[in-house]
Amino acid sequence: MSTRISELTLSSCFLVGLLFAGNGIAQDAGDHPSIKLARILISDTAFNEFLDQVITVAPDVQIPFQGEINSRKKLIRQLQAVRPDLTSRIRWEKLQDKLARDLASRFSEDELQALLTFHRSEIGQKWLGQQAALSTEVFKNITQEIVHSYLKEIAQSQVSRIEAAMEGVGRKAIENARNGTPLPMEQLCRSWYEIIEETPGLTDYNLVERKTDGSFKFTGVTIDANEKTYTRITSRSHWFLEGRLLIETNEADPEIVTIYIIEQISATELQSRLVEEGSPVEDWIEIKETTTPFRIPSIPDGYELIEE
Repeated sequence: MSTRISELTLSSCFLVGLLFAGNGIAQDAGDHPSIKLARILISDTAFNEFLDQVITVAPDVQIPFQGEINSRKKLIRQLQAVRPDLTSRIRWEKLQDKLARDLASRFSEDELQALLTFHRSEIGQKWLGQQAALSTEVFKNITQEIVHSYLKEIAQSQVSRIEAAMEGVGRKAIENARNGTPLPMEQLCRSWYEIIEETPGLTDYNLVERKTDGSFKFTGVTIDANEKTYTRITSRSHWFLEGRLLIETNEADPEIVTIYIIEQISATELQSRLVEEGSPVEDWIEIKETTTPFRIPSIPDGYELIEE
C-alpha cells in the first residue's frame, strides 16, 4: 500500500497491535459449548464497528508529529485506504478464536448463556446500540486529554526558553502577563474574526474557533490582488492560557509556539499583542479580533489557489 501504517493515528497503531497478537493463534478453537457461546458474543460486527470508529474519530483528534497529515478529509481518505489492508492482515477469524477462548476461560457456560440472553433482550440491544457512541466519545476524550497534556508541557518549556532569551522589557512583559489576573477560558471560547489589510491589494481574512477542551481551529484566507493569488490556510491544534498569556501550538511541530499577551477582552472584542522573539516590545504586532461574523470571500475568477 502507498499509505504508510506509521502515518496513522494511535488508534490505527492499536489495530496493528491486534494484527501481531493474532498471528500465532491456532486455527482450531474447539467444540466446547462455552467457546461456541463466546464466539457468538464476539461477532465480526463488533470488529467492523471498531474500524468505523477509528475512521470517524481519529481525524478529530490531533496527534503530535502528524507531519503532512493536517487535513481531516485527507486523513479520512488515508484511513479508508488502509482499512482493507488492516482487515486482511488482522485475520479476524483467528483473533475471534483467541478472544472466544479467553472469554470462555473467564466465564462459565451458564454465565455466557446469561450474557447471550441479555444481549438478545430489548435492553441488551439498546445497550449494544449505545456502546459504539459511548466508546467513540470516551476514545476521543481520553486521547484528546493525553495529547493536550503532552503539548502543554512542551509549550510551557518553549515559553520559558523564549522568556529567558528576552531582554529586560520583553521578559518583564511576558512575566507580568503570566502572573496577571487569570482569564476564564470561557471568555476565549468562541469564534473570533479578523480582517487585516496589510498593504494595498493584500487582505487577510482570519477566523479562530477555540473550544473548552483546549483545541482550536484556524481558517485563514489571503487575497493578493497584485499577484492574483488566493491563499487558504486551515489548521487545528491546541491552546493554553496562563494568566493573560495565550499560547498556541503548531500541529506539525509541537515545539513551535505562538504567544499572545491579552491586553483587553470583552464580550465582543479581543485585543492582544503578538510576542515576537528577538524583536523589541514596541515592534510586537497589535491584533484586534471581534465576534462580529463575516463571510470569508470565495476565490475570485482568474486567481491562483494556494493551499497551506
